[in-house]
Amino acid sequence: MEPTKVVGNARPLKGWRLAFLRWFKGDDAVASAVAEDDQQVDWVRMLPFAALHLSCLGVLWVGWSPIAVAVAVAAYWVRMFAITGFYHRYFSHRTFKTSRPVQFLFAVLGNTAVQRGPLWWAGHHRHHHRHSDVASDVHSPKEHGFWITMGEGWHNNHHYYPGAARQGFYWWEFDPTYYLLKVLSWIGLVRDLRPVPERVYDRAVSGP
Repeated sequence: MEPTKVVGNARPLKGWRLAFLRWFKGDDAVASAVAEDDQQVDWVRMLPFAALHLSCLGVLWVGWSPIAVAVAVAAYWVRMFAITGFYHRYFSHRTFKTSRPVQFLFAVLGNTAVQRGPLWWAGHHRHHHRHSDVASDVHSPKEHGFWITMGEGWHNNHHYYPGAARQGFYWWEFDPTYYLLKVLSWIGLVRDLRPVPERVYDRAVSGP
């Protein structure tokens, strides 16, 4: 028999209807109403993303151009920077300051990456820091695979000191998100980039 759950004073929800509501809302009330195994695939939430990627095959019928490829690459990098620079390093960790208009602009750009709103994303990421590399960690490379882009790959540095605007602590650790944040600071769009404290470097040399 299909399990049912009640959300608030609403009618009981079943199966795909509950998953469909969760895809749009994603709040704790709905999430807590879904009893599922950690490794189970949430097909209702996954299908729109699968369809989006499969739509790229449409190039076989509509063709392509260098301009179209350039726009696609540029859109990818802008959206990734909105996620890594602002969803992660600003909304989740407050590693720099910015104005309300710039905050709003990059929140909107981050939304175009279809990773939900910045507050939802930041909440899940903070959960990741509290429960790193265990089954309940939603961002764990150990538990859920490795892919960490745009300088986010220096995650060992980031977990050692998450309050810094840079994750590549040394010059040879490539961190393009930090470089772009630095450029934005030069033109006044962001400010007060929090550095890596000297004590962090001292510990790295001398050990804990």
